[in-house]
Amino acid sequence: MNTPLPRPRSSAHTHSSPSRPPASSTVPPATTAPAQGATVGSSEWLSGAIIEGHYQVGSLIGRGGMSEVYYALDLWSNNPVALKILSPSLAQDAANRQKFHREERSMRQVGGGHTVGVISSGTEYVAGQMVMYIVLEYVHGCTLSQLLRTRRALSLGEALEVLLPVVDALSEVHANRYLHGDIKPGNILLDANGQVKLTDFGLSRRDDQVDSGAPMGTPAYVAPEVLDPQVKVGAQADIFALGVMMYRMLAGRLPFVGLENDQQVLYHNANIEMPPLGDIASGIDRDVAGIIAWCTRKQPQARPEDATELFASLKEVAESLGESELSWRAPSVPEPTSSLWEAVAEIAERSGAGQMVRNTPISAFSDAGDLLAYDVYSPDSLLTGSREEVHLADVDAEDSVLNP
Repeated sequence: MNTPLPRPRSSAHTHSSPSRPPASSTVPPATTAPAQGATVGSSEWLSGAIIEGHYQVGSLIGRGGMSEVYYALDLWSNNPVALKILSPSLAQDAANRQKFHREERSMRQVGGGHTVGVISSGTEYVAGQMVMYIVLEYVHGCTLSQLLRTRRALSLGEALEVLLPVVDALSEVHANRYLHGDIKPGNILLDANGQVKLTDFGLSRRDDQVDSGAPMGTPAYVAPEVLDPQVKVGAQADIFALGVMMYRMLAGRLPFVGLENDQQVLYHNANIEMPPLGDIASGIDRDVAGIIAWCTRKQPQARPEDATELFASLKEVAESLGESELSWRAPSVPEPTSSLWEAVAEIAERSGAGQMVRNTPISAFSDAGDLLAYDVYSPDSLLTGSREEVHLADVDAEDSVLNP
């Protein structure tokens, strides 16, 4: 496969607005310099720059293994967007640029609905630094990971309300012959208005594409076959991750707890049968527990073929449940004082998202490294109850990836 050259900015996919300049206008490159005195790679180095002539960059809100995400304001529509860039330290490597381009391409292929939509993308130079970027729709809310730090576990009805859109989105991914590659709570976005979005396609690839590199993913959610170089990894690896995530959402813990490092987690995923969900969370609907057991079988061919098959089964079970079954919650988890979406809105406000979006100009944005949308490191202050009641590593094992 040829390595893509840095591409010129594109406005072909940018939303139109009544205040948008005529189509014949020349869109200038980023003309505003980064924050004065900020070094490339610092949390402020890109703040203040203007991309494509109308996306004004605010503060860094998340940083992962390969990318950084900033708040930005579309000056034409006055709407917030999320600007995802390839980390400057990695942008000089052609293989990294290719991976970032692949993420953008896969997101465009399946974007919309219950996946975060791509607005625009391209490459520009800011103060002599190449910036490869993707402009994404902004989600005002929190990640499922953040929500699970405040509630530990969801009721069955709440879990299905989140899971059905996620599995529906993944069905579209698989129908287009892509693998997501990193299904986990930190990559599920919950909008305060009740929308659920699947995001972060940084590890996605075509299902007919051989991944010759080292295995990648978040250990707690990595399927056994991902670790075997002799096995072709397919959609069932995403299904396994979904099963682990469902287990986490309903039990309030991961299947294997008390493990000391990633290697132990991977070994258990590959070799040790997971404790039945019913043993950990008594009273769970048997059909739901059966679906989770189906998704997390060791052999990929023993799981649902893809998310489309899983969605049909999950939807059938959901429609058969009565009010009492849907209200079930793990006995070890306290009853919440607010609804699911009220909790999402509260997290967004407490993390500073609401105040940040309301601030103008965008340069007034404060630092929001604990914030939201693409950041899996939610602040421990959001955790309710005594920390001695639960070991965080057993419920939020998202801060480690294979081959980061």
